[in-house]
Amino acid sequence: MRVALCLLAAVLAGTGCTHRQLRNNTIGQASTLADIHQQQVLDNLAMFVSNSDSLPQFAYPDGGNNQLTDTGSLTSTVAWKQAGFYSANVNPTVSRSANETWTLHPVNDPHKLVLMQCAYKKAVAGNDPSRAGCSTLGCDAR
Repeated sequence: MRVALCLLAAVLAGTGCTHRQLRNNTIGQASTLADIHQQQVLDNLAMFVSNSDSLPQFAYPDGGNNQLTDTGSLTSTVAWKQAGFYSANVNPTVSRSANETWTLHPVNDPHKLVLMQCAYKKAVAGNDPSRAGCSTLGCDAR
């Protein structure tokens, strides 16, 4: 019986750390924003190196969700024989699940896409602006 009480106390004591882990997960998730933006830009640059007439792709994170769920249970069985107590088992079960998501909104405004296309063309053209071909898109005037 002492073992069961000790295990129960350990399970209950461990649940107080949920807020700390949630804070750590939230900070870690927030640090991925720059990674998301950087990867999209690098993917677009690579696409424009391959095909300068590509259509850029970009989505910006609008909101995020970070959920942490702790569950625990303690089951016990006691076996008796005719002569009295025979055995006892205590089975603690503890689990934690984390779910982190971003809500992304794609850029689909034609004007913004043309401006992005021009910017990527200029970036890929380097020091030779005539290779960018943005003047035909009207980007130079903006």
